[in-house]
Amino acid sequence: MTIYFHAGTPKTATTGLQVFLARNREKLEEHNYVFPKFLGDTNHVRLTYYGRDGGTIPPNLVEPGLNKSEGILAFRQRMEEEFKTEVTPGRDYILSNEHWGVSHTADEIRRILSLLTSTGQDVKVIMYFREPSEYFGSMYSTNLKHGNTRDLDKPDERSLNRRYNYLLICDRWARLVGEKNVTARLFVQEKLHKQNLIDDFLSLIGVPEEVTDSLERKDEPLNKSLDYLIAGFLLELNKRIPRIIEDGVNFERKGLPELCQSISRREAILVPEEIRGWIREHLEGDLSEFNAKYLGGDEEWPFPPYSEANRKPVQTPTQEEMVEIFCEFWRMQKYIKQQRLKSKL
Repeated sequence: MTIYFHAGTPKTATTGLQVFLARNREKLEEHNYVFPKFLGDTNHVRLTYYGRDGGTIPPNLVEPGLNKSEGILAFRQRMEEEFKTEVTPGRDYILSNEHWGVSHTADEIRRILSLLTSTGQDVKVIMYFREPSEYFGSMYSTNLKHGNTRDLDKPDERSLNRRYNYLLICDRWARLVGEKNVTARLFVQEKLHKQNLIDDFLSLIGVPEEVTDSLERKDEPLNKSLDYLIAGFLLELNKRIPRIIEDGVNFERKGLPELCQSISRREAILVPEEIRGWIREHLEGDLSEFNAKYLGGDEEWPFPPYSEANRKPVQTPTQEEMVEIFCEFWRMQKYIKQQRLKSKL
């Protein structure tokens, strides 16, 4: 049978897909598709911790003790034993962790593939790709939620190749799993099956339409990007209240990214034309080859043009706007407390 590994990329409605799969876990299993819990309830984040080289694992609360080599080795051994127990022949498995949709080292990809193939299943890798400048702007928003203190500026060469050079990303996987086992899709609404990522993904892994139509769906804003003003507000706040302190994660920031996300309702972040032009200039040749090799197309640039509509440059709030934002925080916190009380009644 087959392991379908949804490897990202980030900022392509991955959270929504993962929540959908988790919500329909039992129904999918009735049709022989398993979305396992032992790797993470929704996002299979333990695959990140297993595969990444020592020293590149971010601070986390999911798997403590991964800051030392002996802790990493012990964790990998536990994972290998769990994997062989939980993943059994005769069923198809859906794994999802968007952190693999960036360019990893060959050793890291070999390590994760060794785990995925350890029980004899075939592995097919599925990745969705967004227009690079849109992806870049959305990643800036995500990085702010994670404590970034830098202004929006051009990515460096390493970051450009790791995240936005889709040819390099697909080629690394294809060299180890085979080109026919790598499926690349554009995260462009009109190019998705039924113009929807969930329908597109389920069709790729062979879930029958009648099963797809019977699964529960719930539209909800997940991992929403920050607007241009809240982005400027959080950038200034990050400089004063860092996410990481000496002892690890700074718990004084608990709930801050979610609050910022919940009150973001203005125009989205605009990536300046200068940065967009630089990204395109550096990627155009490789993305043309990516398009021909993995999408079967012949355009030089396979994505629709970046739209400036309803976007503004990141802006630091004025004193008056800062007061209004704190008032919105207060109102939102009050609302959240009321909803929690209602849920307990």
